[in-house]
Amino acid sequence: MKVRCPCGFWGSSDQEGLCSICYRKKCGGPGTAVSLEVKRTASPAKKLDWKRKLKKASTKLRALHRFFLGVRQESRLIQKNKKRCFQCNKKVGYLGIECRCLFVFCDKHRFPHSHKCKFDYKKLHQCLLKKENKIVKHSKINKIE
Repeated sequence: MKVRCPCGFWGSSDQEGLCSICYRKKCGGPGTAVSLEVKRTASPAKKLDWKRKLKKASTKLRALHRFFLGVRQESRLIQKNKKRCFQCNKKVGYLGIECRCLFVFCDKHRFPHSHKCKFDYKKLHQCLLKKENKIVKHSKINKIE
């Protein structure tokens, strides 16, 4: 026979008038109730959760990219409209060229010297040389023949 549970759901007389969740909380302890609640909330939340995780991961990757490649972070401007040149505000649409300073430019301002790029190319090339060219050391012990 169906009976109304204190939480508002329908319960049964077999489970002392409680719904399944309240009955498990009472008899099974906190572990079973938590696992049941996770199962209930996980299925609809998974559908929207990947978008949030993707956005968070992309922002972290962009921050790491800026950090390792040497973009100076003092007073960093943000380009709001990526379909226009940052220098002359000309419409570029999908043909805009993104510089390493993370701004979009037209053909005229795509080169670093034409838009006063703040990206540190010298530091980038120094890091690349360190990675590519390993230090060659001679042996410290002289071989006796």
